[in-house]
Amino acid sequence: MIEIQSTQNEHFRRWQDLSSSRGIKKHGEFLLMGSKLVDEFLATPHFTVKAELLCEGLPAKTLSCSSLRGQRIPVYKLSKALFNEVDSLGTHSNVLVLECPPTILLPSSHRPEGLEIIAPVARPPVDDLGES
Repeated sequence: MIEIQSTQNEHFRRWQDLSSSRGIKKHGEFLLMGSKLVDEFLATPHFTVKAELLCEGLPAKTLSCSSLRGQRIPVYKLSKALFNEVDSLGTHSNVLVLECPPTILLPSSHRPEGLEIIAPVARPPVDDLGES
């Protein structure tokens, strides 16, 4: 397990960058957070897991995950303050850093076939208190 305590750490700065679509595109990674989402993903992972982030009191989930057996996934233990910055949704659970799949660009002449959904990726809206 690799401990990170500094805001100047290059990994931490990259993970902070992943809170924006520009950062996701730049690094080719995204964050998956939320206990249920992480558990469901680990049952049948369909993206490459680049790292697992946790803080004091959280056990590493990737180390005991049978679907990831044989893979060397780095586990980073962040200080509580740093973890809270990365855990922008306040899930207080493990965060996975996943490799983005290639983006499929459709030509403007493309005709929809069946149900097609386009969803933007963005930070959560700011609430009335000015917190995100």
